[in-house]
Amino acid sequence: IGVLRNSLLQLKNTIIRYKKYVPVELVKTLMKFGIKPEPGAGCAVLTVLCVKSPGFSILTAGKEYFRAVQKLPDWFEILVSSAAECGGIPDCFRADMFTAFFGVPEASDTHAANACRAALRIKERSGNNIPAHAAIHTGEAAAGIIGTSKRVCYTVLGKNTAYPEKICILNEVYK
Repeated sequence: IGVLRNSLLQLKNTIIRYKKYVPVELVKTLMKFGIKPEPGAGCAVLTVLCVKSPGFSILTAGKEYFRAVQKLPDWFEILVSSAAECGGIPDCFRADMFTAFFGVPEASDTHAANACRAALRIKERSGNNIPAHAAIHTGEAAAGIIGTSKRVCYTVLGKNTAYPEKICILNEVYK
């Protein structure tokens, strides 16, 4: 019984640590649909939300990056929670951009509207404290477990997934 108890405690601690890397809701949804954690993708119509915060680029470009790093956890929490609360899957943080996708792995007729709600929620929660530009695009893309036998992630790929990032960059020029 002691060995079983220790094994269960170790499993619990492992799950607590790893849920920071993989959203628990995503794992539950993948299990619900019987999607195995191995490389493979399918085609789906989905919506991608991209949020770019040019203020962080300015801070991290000079010696102010320490100040930027201190603000990042609060900003990331706004981004991730807003997307997740509206049915989105937070995808990645890259430089001063964040992306999330909506409509997969569980299909939804409201994925585009949900992405809009997430963008509005982000704007509302950040106020004027963090300047940000958002872009949303809906289209067909590959969605699934992408990677190798050693490292995978659930993500989306294709030209339609790149448009929001490009639009965010244009938002800086055409405010």
